[in-house]
Amino acid sequence: MTLAGMGKYPEAATIYRRVIDVSTRTYGPEHPSALAAASNLAAVFRSMGKYADAAYVHRETLAAMNAGKDLHTIMSEIELPPELRVGQGYGKVTWAARTIWESYTGWFDRGSTAAMYPVDPAEAARELAALAGVDRVLESARARLDSGDPATAIRLAESALGVEADSRPAAQLMRDAHRALLEGGGDVSFWENGWLEHELARWQRQAGD
Repeated sequence: MTLAGMGKYPEAATIYRRVIDVSTRTYGPEHPSALAAASNLAAVFRSMGKYADAAYVHRETLAAMNAGKDLHTIMSEIELPPELRVGQGYGKVTWAARTIWESYTGWFDRGSTAAMYPVDPAEAARELAALAGVDRVLESARARLDSGDPATAIRLAESALGVEADSRPAAQLMRDAHRALLEGGGDVSFWENGWLEHELARWQRQAGD
């Protein structure tokens, strides 16, 4: 009989987390053993009755929406109180908040009119990067990274890569930003860790490491 079958849910959850971590690091996030462990972990949480955290995020997201807050503000502000924190290995509060927002409002976040049309926002970013100059854009990206904002640094570096796809300095910045995200807690979530590890390896190759 399994630990979960004997009602030892915390112990089972600990083991499944370890399997997910080892399988992801060794084989990648899409390996069957990692996916099976993630599914088992979700089942354990269901058995433990961990629904209060989901209800809290749902309630707080709706309250923020009704208060007129935009999507990204909601994603950055909502946090679980200590008594509801059960780990975010299989998902993140920020992702849940976004899913709830989109389930109520749809894909349009009421931010930019251009979002209603088949226009890739990266196209405008590329044009702005070309006008400003790749070097200046990367300088700004590096400053963002150094100030503790790797996600915005990635956005800026991506716009520079849209102008110069083979830019080694841009690749180095992307490498450093993904490493910063991992070191800053991006290794906690199973899915986030898998993506960041994959992208870090890609940009390390492109940077010539």
